[in-house]
Amino acid sequence: MENVNTYDMRRLKKLALQSRFRGTKEMTLLFGKFAEERLARLTPEQLDEFERILNMGDIEAFDALSKGEKDGIWGDISGCLGGKVT
Repeated sequence: MENVNTYDMRRLKKLALQSRFRGTKEMTLLFGKFAEERLARLTPEQLDEFERILNMGDIEAFDALSKGEKDGIWGDISGCLGGKVT
């Protein structure tokens, strides 16, 4: 992670932690895997979007994924499970 300032590091750590400790096991696994594999490579705009998703309730986020939401970062998230979330 080149050119990462202290704020960015704290933000990445916060998002990684939020990803691994969700309300449901399914979302913990999904968001945790996504964060582990791709969080450090996201653009600032994608980080903003991922943060908004993490602030959603697990049921709302799961519903969006299971209905095939693919806009923006949603497609990347579902891609962590081979695009199959049901």
